[in-house]
Amino acid sequence: SSGINAEYGGGKEKICFSHLPYHSDWIFLGTTFGNVYTVNIKTCKPSNYVIYWSNANARKTYPEHPGEIVGIVEPPAEPSRLLIAYSKGLMIIWNLNKKETEKVFKNKTGIKSVYWHVEASKLSKRFTVSHVDGSLSEWEHEKKKKKDECLKSCTPFSDFGNCDFIGKVVKAKRFSDVNPIIIFSGGLPSMDYLDRNTVTIIQDRRENDFTTLDCPSKVLDFLVIETPPHKKDETFATALIILTEEELLAIDLLDSNLPEFRLPYLAPVHCSPVSFVKYLPNCPNTFPDSALIPLL
Repeated sequence: SSGINAEYGGGKEKICFSHLPYHSDWIFLGTTFGNVYTVNIKTCKPSNYVIYWSNANARKTYPEHPGEIVGIVEPPAEPSRLLIAYSKGLMIIWNLNKKETEKVFKNKTGIKSVYWHVEASKLSKRFTVSHVDGSLSEWEHEKKKKKDECLKSCTPFSDFGNCDFIGKVVKAKRFSDVNPIIIFSGGLPSMDYLDRNTVTIIQDRRENDFTTLDCPSKVLDFLVIETPPHKKDETFATALIILTEEELLAIDLLDSNLPEFRLPYLAPVHCSPVSFVKYLPNCPNTFPDSALIPLL
């Protein structure tokens, strides 16, 4: 990342988010300045294709700088478009071919993450957003509508007082589920549980039915292993992987008791700082069939 920072922004502009689309040679890098750069993963060379925040906000629908990039994801059914989320509440649908903003979503509450649903029956039109006040909102992208409103919003633990931010949210479905589950980190009441490091699994439409996992150290990242792994298909969650400051945790989502998998090693993964974890299915023969790769 230092080479990119040196070329774009003189080292002051830092990378804060990355997204590699399925079957793509180009990775999108979001920065603290609100810009998105593209880099070829085979050559490690940056492209001249840059989505500057000023161009993304060309319609002047947002009165100020939208903040840093907190989310980049392509709609599963529309690989030529990106949903880009900014920390101050702005979200846009960006057309990669036309190099323009097609739609703008505005939220008064700051954003921490965004997740696009994979639902074959609804053609993947909906996405969920996590916010700085511990709330979750759900949106729907309709091409024919010039302006889309928030479908619903809730704060899972609002009954217990003001809540901490929800750092990440994922919406998934298990084989046995009629309704999808929501998995998120943080979001607990800030007065009594600020020192807790948690990941919560909550059943959609049954918000009193939830399980909160209290981790031994700060939660840095988590992911859900799904089958099949291809995002254009409807997927089913099988396991939850949680990366904390001190260890890697694996939870069995197929068991209603949510037991922890016994890890195949005794040494901690943090011989040096780790901040991200990625699941790589169907690796070449030179690697194991499936691997969890912590990136240092």
